[in-house]
Amino acid sequence: MMVCLSFLLLSSAAMAQLRSEIVVGPSSTTPEGTVVAALKAGMAGDFNAYLTTVHPDHKKEKKQIAQRRRYEWKRFSKQAQWYVKARRPFTIEVTRRNPEGKSHYRIFIKDQTHPDRMPVPVRLRRSGQAWKIITNSL
Repeated sequence: MMVCLSFLLLSSAAMAQLRSEIVVGPSSTTPEGTVVAALKAGMAGDFNAYLTTVHPDHKKEKKQIAQRRRYEWKRFSKQAQWYVKARRPFTIEVTRRNPEGKSHYRIFIKDQTHPDRMPVPVRLRRSGQAWKIITNSL
């Protein structure tokens, strides 16, 4: 019986994307910095601070903001602490990065409270020089 092992032939760039990385105090201009700002807002229970991390196109209308508050925020504010490896300095674990062109990015964050859970994606898009959240699955 012949087994195809082509999935093992990954480039070094692909391998780098698969390695977990501990990110300590990321710059606010990076995707990781935006995620950290969102996590801090979630842990503080500050919805308005969280909204500053959301892409402007995804909070234009009152309906969009109300839906984020009702569904995403309700879950996120309870679970934000699960993704924090340390608070001082603020540290998260990024398991994978998927740049999607120059203006879109997806990163996967490891749940520190439930280690058997799959890493959770956050999709971001550029807004000027900053990265802002489009979809938050944390």
